[in-house]
Amino acid sequence: KNHDGYEATGVNVEAGIVNQKWADRLAVHGYFAQYDKEIPHNQVMTAPYGEVTSQRQSMGATLQYAVTPHERLKLSATAGFNRRYASLVDVAKCIYDWYGACVSQRLNGGEIANVPQDLKTRFDTLFGRARATVSTWRPEDLELSVGVDHYWRAGRNAWLRDLGLRDPLAVRVSMTSATLGASHRQTLFDRRLENVIFVKGYLQDAHLGEGSTIATPDRTSFSGGAGDTLRFSATRHLLFKASYEYAARLPRADELFGDGAFLLENPELQPERSHNANLAVELISQPSPVGHFSANVLGSVRAIENLVVLITNDQTQRYESIGQARSLALHGGLGWTSPGRWLALGGNVVFTDYRNLSEEGPFSLFKGDRIPYRPWLQAAASATFRAPDLFAQGDALSVEWNTRYVHAFFRAWETAGAADTKQVVPSQLLHFASVTYRVPWQQRTFSASLAVNNLTDT
Repeated sequence: KNHDGYEATGVNVEAGIVNQKWADRLAVHGYFAQYDKEIPHNQVMTAPYGEVTSQRQSMGATLQYAVTPHERLKLSATAGFNRRYASLVDVAKCIYDWYGACVSQRLNGGEIANVPQDLKTRFDTLFGRARATVSTWRPEDLELSVGVDHYWRAGRNAWLRDLGLRDPLAVRVSMTSATLGASHRQTLFDRRLENVIFVKGYLQDAHLGEGSTIATPDRTSFSGGAGDTLRFSATRHLLFKASYEYAARLPRADELFGDGAFLLENPELQPERSHNANLAVELISQPSPVGHFSANVLGSVRAIENLVVLITNDQTQRYESIGQARSLALHGGLGWTSPGRWLALGGNVVFTDYRNLSEEGPFSLFKGDRIPYRPWLQAAASATFRAPDLFAQGDALSVEWNTRYVHAFFRAWETAGAADTKQVVPSQLLHFASVTYRVPWQQRTFSASLAVNNLTDT
């Protein structure tokens, strides 16, 4: 394939201490990653590119701390900072064919949308999380949590600036999000019945700086949520679960402000609000003369207001809000482990019926359609062979095979356009294989793995 180079590097460093009087755990994690990629074509592979390039850099640090100041109190906190750089260069005037030959010239340049782009964007995120687990009547039955994120972005389109034109990317944006939560857990009947009730609160403040064309550049949103989960152990191996939650989800920074490249901004997205119910039955490792069996069945229903959905075209993407939507899902899984645990087999199937129910707004034209660009049928299977004590006492060699299937689905609304000309994401059957060898040595364990993704190249 022409113009499809990719190069990536990364490094992670982590250090810390554990089991001290003043700290159960104190750890710092630093990281850096980058990649350079040539973009060979548009998103549906119908138009070749010859000079479009994209670069990304990400760096940051995270500090984690946990302590037990009292036998009835556990505290943990995480704080960190992340900085990302993104660039997209698309200024070529050449019109390339699939073989990389320049066959014609554009007037202004720009292969993606016939508009030159030289974008450079910086994204910064400062975040903190804290959690307190309190033992009141029972161990660790009360939990309190708080989380705060502050995000800001700056960028420029060098091509627009050189011409003295307005640069939308130069508009500085910032957003602060906060989450508060509390939950209480109660157990009865010798812990066979467990009930957890919880409440949540969400606050988001978004600001677009000087030069914004949005009518309301400042926006503050508050939402609340609550729910209950119930878990009952009928026997040691049979478990029933049920839950309900009225939830809210505030838009992420990338959903509101884009990524400075192919994902466009939409600062007018509204928070999602939804009613969610789940019911599950689980068979946990039921022993038998021919091995251990496990199985699970999960059904769920969601009613969503202002569902945030990724809408795509051939060149770009943008998140939009769908007024009303409903989701029905059914998940089933099976597992078996042989006597001696030398062979394990597993599989699951997921069916999702995600429908647009909007009666007002631009998406009411597609009422009853499946939500686009989302798979509705998926399946997976796995097999693991394990040979213990193969070369030395305590070692193990394992060979794992995973298969994943995703059924075909439409990229756009089902009823938009003729069915025989609609763009379809075809069915995919992927295979993954890995070999891992583990060996203990002086109270440590060393391992080496070799993995191949998409083994059959389908």
